[in-house]
Amino acid sequence: MVAVELLRSVTFWNNSDVGDFSLHYLRDKEKREVDFLIARKNRPFLIIEAREGDENIDENLLYFQKKLKVPAVQLVNKKDGFRRRTVNGRKVLVATASTRLASLP
Repeated sequence: MVAVELLRSVTFWNNSDVGDFSLHYLRDKEKREVDFLIARKNRPFLIIEAREGDENIDENLLYFQKKLKVPAVQLVNKKDGFRRRTVNGRKVLVATASTRLASLP
């Protein structure tokens, strides 16, 4: 569901001349992975990790955020709204998936 909603938004932004966006899966040779990378003009723009209910920030999300120097979001299947968490100096938005995805165009 998250992938479909993100792809729908990326397609909308491209068709609305907001910019040149693309949606990717992110994985390195050490098999660290993050569920989604949104690129703008072929450059990393935002990374997103989707979790069923775990609010502990994913280590791979923090790793790629530091490496790529882009904002990071962890979507969770809870009704707690959203909050910013800081782990090792890295700020990550933890947000309810349904609420956050509903706010996308």
